[in-house]
Amino acid sequence: MPKVMSVLSTVGMIAMLWVGGHIELVGLDDLGWHAPYDAVHHLEEKVHHAVSGAGGALGWMVNTVASAILGLVVGAVVMVVMHLLPFGKKSAPAH
Repeated sequence: MPKVMSVLSTVGMIAMLWVGGHIELVGLDDLGWHAPYDAVHHLEEKVHHAVSGAGGALGWMVNTVASAILGLVVGAVVMVVMHLLPFGKKSAPAH
């Protein structure tokens, strides 16, 4: 069972990065920052039309990987910022 739980946690983390990154892509597009969404969408279309047969699946994979990468980058930036902020840090006791 520990191996199953380990696989589930890994798959869940990847899924959250993918979904979060896609939400960020669409949100940026809605806010008027069209470049990231347009770049991913155009790359997805190029792959879709370049490969006959499996183009749809490969295009979807391009979008999925790009969304996951964006989610990973934004998550890493948030993690670094949260580690730099003084919230929750205990001060050293005075001697």
